[in-house]
Amino acid sequence: MVWQLLIFVLLIFVVFAATTYPANLSTAGSPTVLTKSVSSLTNKTVSKYLEPSDSIELIWLNESAGMLLVKLNGAETFIINDSRGEIVTDANVTVKSLADYIRSTGNYSRKLAASIRQLEEFNASKASGEAVCKRMTGLDHLPCVDRVSCLVCCLAVPNCQMIAYGEGVVQAVMEYRQALNRYEQSYPALRRSLEITVANSSHIVNATKELYEYKSAVMGINNAKLLGKCGSCFNYCKPYNWSLAKLAASEDSLIYLQYLESLSENLGPHAKLILNETARTKAYRYNRAENKSRLISRLDRMDAAVVSGMLALQAGGYGADIREDYRSYLNYSNLTRGLIGRGDVRLALASEPELDRVGGIITFGLSKRLDCLANIALLKADIEYKLAFINSGAVRVDQSQAVQLQKRYAEAKAKMAVSYVSLLYLKSDLEDIYNSLDWLMASGAPSQAICLVPPAILFTLMGGIAFTRRGI
Repeated sequence: MVWQLLIFVLLIFVVFAATTYPANLSTAGSPTVLTKSVSSLTNKTVSKYLEPSDSIELIWLNESAGMLLVKLNGAETFIINDSRGEIVTDANVTVKSLADYIRSTGNYSRKLAASIRQLEEFNASKASGEAVCKRMTGLDHLPCVDRVSCLVCCLAVPNCQMIAYGEGVVQAVMEYRQALNRYEQSYPALRRSLEITVANSSHIVNATKELYEYKSAVMGINNAKLLGKCGSCFNYCKPYNWSLAKLAASEDSLIYLQYLESLSENLGPHAKLILNETARTKAYRYNRAENKSRLISRLDRMDAAVVSGMLALQAGGYGADIREDYRSYLNYSNLTRGLIGRGDVRLALASEPELDRVGGIITFGLSKRLDCLANIALLKADIEYKLAFINSGAVRVDQSQAVQLQKRYAEAKAKMAVSYVSLLYLKSDLEDIYNSLDWLMASGAPSQAICLVPPAILFTLMGGIAFTRRGI
């Protein structure tokens, strides 16, 4: 009974809330959700689907495109084109709007711009160190494409000339030049890829691949023996003073943006859920009047049956043991009617299963008690008929037994059966009296003075009387 009371209190709260705080677009949503007011067309469209107790939240998916998500009672119900006040039913438009929202809330554009800026700063930080190393190897003004040309470069600079014929020196100069070539190809390719991504977010996957190629080129320079301090390195040029932290930050941003894009590319199921809810909400509005009428008619029939059944029980002094079930049903019935009266048909329909449960309890309780009373009435009629038959002298029986059964019947009639269990006991007692009278009459003999029909016909009639009782 505790959980029934909780549901009852909740329904009372809902009705009170509907009366006190009707939902409307002017008060809907959180101030942090909406950055500008919706159009009058959107207001008109959404209002068609609102009921007094509905909660509503409006979220801009793409403010510049005017795409607005409407959440009714916490459910993502539909997307609206604010400029036209039209509900979106196209799957592709739905997916795009959701993707725009993911990018917007994920600060896609800002993070992409930051990644490009960090990359440019990182690239610029290598200029001074690279210029010095090129000048120290002759790479700043001479080509280095093979061992011979790279040796010429080194011989053109006094410091390099001193170590030019050292083991591995020319090879190190050539490898450094090759690392620079790789870098000079990968950086512009990455920048172009990022520029394409600015206009087309789906290109982020390609940009990330270009970034990994670029990182490899960076490591090629860092690991060049001409710059390094390893056992086989020459430490001829100082290592670049560039910030690998900026490169790492740029990479983190691109990886995050790729994650956002992966979310955007897998929005089909999400869009389908919204479109299904859109279809369900539209169908509800289309069938609302019919469902409202159906529920009212059903309430009328249920109320009539329950109230008439209870009145019938109470007329005989019965029904006290199901009074709480009866009150519980009436409360739910009245609350449901109150919701309908307030215009909260959605809530009224949602409460129908609970109404069915409570109605089923009282209906079953009334039915079995009324059936039991009907059988008790038939038993009483049959018993009184048999007693009258015996008292008329139509059959000779053991009078002491007849008197005892008559006394038992009078006591049974005087009993007040308050509960269903006591009704069953009374019915059982009457059945025993009825069966005892059957046995008493069957063991008796017809009276010659009164009975003018043959005994065989008489007992056939008596047996016929027995069959008038309803079976329980």
